[in-house]
Amino acid sequence: MLAAVDPAAAASRVEALRTAIAALDAQRALLGSDVVDVALQPLRSELQALQRPREVERRLVTVLFADVAGSTALVERLDAEDALEILGGMVERLAAVVRAHQGRVLQFAGDGFKAVFGGDGAREDDAERALRAGLAMLAEGRAHAEAIRGRHGMLEMPLRIGVHTGPVAIGAGYEDDRTAVGATVHLAARMEQSAPLNSLHISQETWSHVRGRFDVEPRPPLSLKGVDVPVRSYVVLGLRPPGADDAERGIPGLRLSLVGRSTELDRLHAVVASAGHSGPPAVLTLVGDAGLGKSRLLRELTASLPAGRLLRLRALPDGALRPAGLLRQLLTERFGILDDAPAARARRRLTAGLRRLLRDAGMTVTEARAAAHQLGHLAGLDFADSPHVAGQDPQLLRDRALAACGRALQALAAREGRAPVLLVEDMHWADPDSRVLLHRLASDASVPVALLMTSRPGLPPDHPGEVLTLQPLSPADTGAMLRTLLGGLDSVPDGLIERIAAQADGNPYYIEEIVRRLIDDGVIDTGRFPWTLHGAQLHDLSLPSTLVGLLQARLDALPPSARHAAQHAAIVGHVFWDAALAEIDVDAPQALPVLAQRTVVHAQHTSAIETATEWTFDHHLLHQVAYDTIPLARRREGHAAAARWLLTRARERGPEFLALTGDHAERAGDVALAVDCFDRAALQARQRYANAAALHYLRRAIDLLGDSDPHRSYGLLKRLDDLADAVGERDLQRQVMDEVDALLQRHPDDRRRAEAGYARALFEDRLSHHDQARSIALETVVLAEHCGHWRVAAELEGLLCWLAMTAGDVTQARQRVDAGLAHARRDPALVESETKLLVLSAMVSKEERALDAADATLQLALARADQIGEVRLRLGCLDNLAVVALERRRLDDARRWAGAMLEQARRAGATPRVAHALMHLAELARRTGDAAGAVAAWQESIAITQGNGDLRNWAAASYRCGRALAELDDRAGALVAFETAQQVFGDRMGDAANASAAALHAAWCHWTLGRADKARAKLEAALPMFDADRVNSLAGGARAARWAAFQVLDALGDPRAGPWLADLHAHVQAAPVVPPDALQADIEAAHAVYVARTGQAPHLPPAGGKAPATTPDLPR
Repeated sequence: MLAAVDPAAAASRVEALRTAIAALDAQRALLGSDVVDVALQPLRSELQALQRPREVERRLVTVLFADVAGSTALVERLDAEDALEILGGMVERLAAVVRAHQGRVLQFAGDGFKAVFGGDGAREDDAERALRAGLAMLAEGRAHAEAIRGRHGMLEMPLRIGVHTGPVAIGAGYEDDRTAVGATVHLAARMEQSAPLNSLHISQETWSHVRGRFDVEPRPPLSLKGVDVPVRSYVVLGLRPPGADDAERGIPGLRLSLVGRSTELDRLHAVVASAGHSGPPAVLTLVGDAGLGKSRLLRELTASLPAGRLLRLRALPDGALRPAGLLRQLLTERFGILDDAPAARARRRLTAGLRRLLRDAGMTVTEARAAAHQLGHLAGLDFADSPHVAGQDPQLLRDRALAACGRALQALAAREGRAPVLLVEDMHWADPDSRVLLHRLASDASVPVALLMTSRPGLPPDHPGEVLTLQPLSPADTGAMLRTLLGGLDSVPDGLIERIAAQADGNPYYIEEIVRRLIDDGVIDTGRFPWTLHGAQLHDLSLPSTLVGLLQARLDALPPSARHAAQHAAIVGHVFWDAALAEIDVDAPQALPVLAQRTVVHAQHTSAIETATEWTFDHHLLHQVAYDTIPLARRREGHAAAARWLLTRARERGPEFLALTGDHAERAGDVALAVDCFDRAALQARQRYANAAALHYLRRAIDLLGDSDPHRSYGLLKRLDDLADAVGERDLQRQVMDEVDALLQRHPDDRRRAEAGYARALFEDRLSHHDQARSIALETVVLAEHCGHWRVAAELEGLLCWLAMTAGDVTQARQRVDAGLAHARRDPALVESETKLLVLSAMVSKEERALDAADATLQLALARADQIGEVRLRLGCLDNLAVVALERRRLDDARRWAGAMLEQARRAGATPRVAHALMHLAELARRTGDAAGAVAAWQESIAITQGNGDLRNWAAASYRCGRALAELDDRAGALVAFETAQQVFGDRMGDAANASAAALHAAWCHWTLGRADKARAKLEAALPMFDADRVNSLAGGARAARWAAFQVLDALGDPRAGPWLADLHAHVQAAPVVPPDALQADIEAAHAVYVARTGQAPHLPPAGGKAPATTPDLPR
């Protein structure tokens, strides 16, 4: 059991140990590496122990398994003591290699062990260090086997090493702080078990962290127990030479041009051009967060420069442990000195190379030799025995060495005839001595060099030269980059681009890695061209571990108190409040300034909560990674605290705060509170007409509730069905009704079955599936009557009445509406249902031509609607009163009812009724000769019905607008309107008859515009579909379509024109009246043509007839 540790004291001790380690490391040149390593061992062990988690942590790590193959046979051949010595010695030497690369051995297993990199704190190069350690272990194993071969004869000790990178739960488990559990550990073990002898075998995930830095050989896909899909893997052959580490960045086979960085690239070229071959230096530092494109800009620059002019350096994440590390890198790479070269050979090679270079700079042989020894010693090559180093004052020694470095650059400039270009990447990791060197070079006017550096934000105030800060890509540049990356797809969905762009926040590296993850996970299949997008898998998209490692390392570099504050803030959300954070951890808000300084979070200028300061994570992915590292138990506690805090502030706020509270409650495991919050949030959202949000909240509540409360589940599903119907989400509506049916099968209830059947019948009617609607209604009304559910029985009879009217069976409609009224009057509480049926009864009276009775019934229904305060019913009454007044030719009454309806519908936000009122006013404008006013009203109603998904009235309004535009002689506008009506009726509603009627009018428009061929084609396509009996008044009736068709046929000299005219005339003669609208002119014209052609002169029926209908407000 670990003793309790005071966090503040532990943090102070960690900083003290880091300072001591850095100070000792700086003395290598003076004390020698062996002495320094011995002194550092206990300090590093204590530091690791302090950094290990005191509780379970979730983090991304790289796990390494190593095993001595054939150890059983080895033990059988040797004496037990010899076997113990040989195996123990081998395993210990391998473990020492792991520790030397900052890994930690978690568990020994006799002939091998399990180790982890990143378990004590993530570094960006955890995977790379694991692979470097693996290669060094293979070399160490060979050396150890060679050493014991002389004593024990031919003895093989082959190694297998496996590595995988992924998330684990680590620390404070059954093996105390040596616990690491998760699928990652198992997969790493499988990598080791399937490795060839004497090889380092890595997974695809690990390779993605190091691609381009090692030479690898792909292995055939492995089918591993417990893993669903074959695993791609590689055998590591060796480390790539410096400068080749970016070769495999991005998408394989795709060379991506530089996007959004032309200004910065031009500036880099200008700086290089400004550096003269005799000085002074030209200095610029590119500053930006990881992935913004600093290295890519340098690659673009160096592609245009000769290799002999370039000197490339890169600081490493453990740079603080490498005094003068950049100087050592500069010297060893310039003169070809390998890391594992014997010390004497390294010194000779350095001395020879520097002496030649410095002689070119004008130094004598002795001066050049002295400078070479001093530079080499400063770089850690141990020239302590040289007379030019021994006994020298350390500061004077360093100054002389740095001056010699400047002289060497002068010599290089003289050789090339121009200043060398020194590229130094990742200055944020550079050790203090390297910073001094670069500062000295940048400040020396005699040094001819173009010094270009890159760094993360946070440069010291005295950093030399110009600073050029990179910003994230603009949305336009992000979109351009994504379209290039995804160019293998036939078409790139905007939703996919938006999703990736939202995650990446303009960071080019993040964009590339997310796309690469889509490919690696099979969401995008690049196996053949064009690529295939499996959109259904997008919801399972995981964050690439390359980005997780990068951001986790950034979080782990924070002081412990700041890191914990970031985690707790992540529980609240991407946007959080200091007061909510304090509810989780009272001390956490004190760390917010540190997090802001490290550009992890920033304060907002305004706050949604007046009494709290609002903060935001700087990047969505940073928030996600911070959240993912929190143990589950601590997450639940934090979410519970956040829910409590939000609940006290959500009462007076919008539904989004209730939903946020519900989300926290769900994550805390408080299902009851979560359901209540989402339920209330849905109600508030619906009241504000935020229907998309209301749909989402209801779905969350239903999914959480499950079968635990069938009564409440049923109520929520009914509300979801109502809302889906209101917004025209038909697929969702069908899904919900199926869920209701399944619920009622598990929990039978006849009354609810009747309600569900009524909802299903209404749904089919909305889709113009009248036969299905009638069948379901007839079956369900029997069930409703049987169980005494009189409201549903009454309203089902109302639906059957409407369906009968749609089919033209007025007698059946009257029987059905009277039966419905009888059911409604069984229960005095069913006033609303009775009122709806009164409206339907009035509509039947209208069809029966009993217009006075229809008007009286509607006025009674209106009074009832006012009595019960039902706005929707009142609007329905006003709607139908306007229709009846139009048919009675009482235009003033019609205008009064339609105007009242429009005013109240706008006030209530009832946009479907606004559209109906506008349609009435448009018809009134036509009848009074105001065609332009009619067009304006029709167009406004079209916009509303289209936006509401009201297909029936969208099509009808488009048709009527076409008629009005034709009257204004705007034939082109009329054509657009008629073709819209045709498309909506036909393609969207499946109503071929009304679509053909609209098409006949479109053919007439083509003819009047002089497009005879198009007129004929449109006509021929429409005539076979035309069915006069199925063309309803929404499309202006069959007579208008017949008249349009006759005119085109007659103009084209088609022999079918005569029969069409005769059929039209017979249809007119059979009608009781001629409609009193603009259609009357068409009828009279058709009559005149008929008389002229046949010589017969029958009388026309009297004027009167029906006004154009709108869809009634059927009860739900």
